[in-house]
Amino acid sequence: MIRVETSATIDRAVEDVARYVGDIERMTEWTDMTASRRLTDGPTRDGTKAYAEVAMGPVKLGWTYQIQDVDPNGGFAFKTITRNALGMDGSVRLTPTAPDKTKVDYTVQIQTRGLLRILEPLLRGEMAGNEARELVRLKAQLEADPAATAASATPA
Repeated sequence: MIRVETSATIDRAVEDVARYVGDIERMTEWTDMTASRRLTDGPTRDGTKAYAEVAMGPVKLGWTYQIQDVDPNGGFAFKTITRNALGMDGSVRLTPTAPDKTKVDYTVQIQTRGLLRILEPLLRGEMAGNEARELVRLKAQLEADPAATAASATPA
């Protein structure tokens, strides 16, 4: 298992950050996911199921996960519910530090199985670096585009 913990402060109100990170269909804008889609109707809440996919070279690896421990302005946790070659559990936790600043704590545990498990020592640095860069992209996306959260219809 590969564990990554990172944090950043984003110059946006916690409500804006929560709305954006909770929008499952927009996760491809700031994560390494090549696909991200909701499998459950309605807003993001405890029990929401979604499908995610990443590309590792020409190979696409997908998994289904479930949203847990949702706090409307405090973030959420996610847990893989399928046993595929790749899965990710973790959380996105939000803490307001000022009216227009939000601390984001991002934790991901990457599980590998099968051939990926054998290759994990070789992939560890790259996968850990990719996960850490996601928070950098989130910060850049939200700070560069004040309207980014306006288009998000699904609150976390």
